[in-house]
Amino acid sequence: MKQRVLFPILVLWLISVLSFSQVLPLRNYSTESGLASSQVNTIMQDENGYIWFGCTGGVSRFNGQHFDTFRETEGLPHESCLQLFEDNGGHVWAVTLRGMAWFDNRSGSFHSEGPSGEVIQACVTAKKIYAIFKGKGLVQGSINGKWRAPVPSP
Repeated sequence: MKQRVLFPILVLWLISVLSFSQVLPLRNYSTESGLASSQVNTIMQDENGYIWFGCTGGVSRFNGQHFDTFRETEGLPHESCLQLFEDNGGHVWAVTLRGMAWFDNRSGSFHSEGPSGEVIQACVTAKKIYAIFKGKGLVQGSINGKWRAPVPSP
C-alpha cells in the first residue's frame, strides 16, 4: 500500500523537477538594440526567415543578430508603418500613413507604389493587392505598377 502511494508521488516530483529545465531564454529588444521605435504596430516573418517590425518610427528587419532599419530616406512614404505583408513574388510590402511601398532586396530600399494618401487597410491575394485609401476608396494593384482606382462595385 505504501509503495502504491509513494511511486506516483515520486513520478510527479520527477516531472516537476524536469520541467524546470524547459525555461526558454527571452530577450527584450528596444531602440538601443536597433528597433526603429518602441511602439510596434505589426510583425511578420518573410520567406527568407527575416522578422519584420512595422513601427511608428519606420520598419525594422531582424536577422536574428541585428536590426536593419528603414525610414523615409530609404523609400518609405511615411515612417509610421501600420501593416506589413509579403506577396507571392517574395516582396515585403509596408502600408504607411501616406501610402504603400515594397522592399527591393537588390537595392536594400523601399519603392513607393500606388496612389499616395492615407491607407486605412490593405491585403494581398495570389496576384493582386487591395488597399482602401481615405477619400479614394478601394484600389487594386500589383507590383508591376498597374493600379486601378477605384475598383468598380459589383
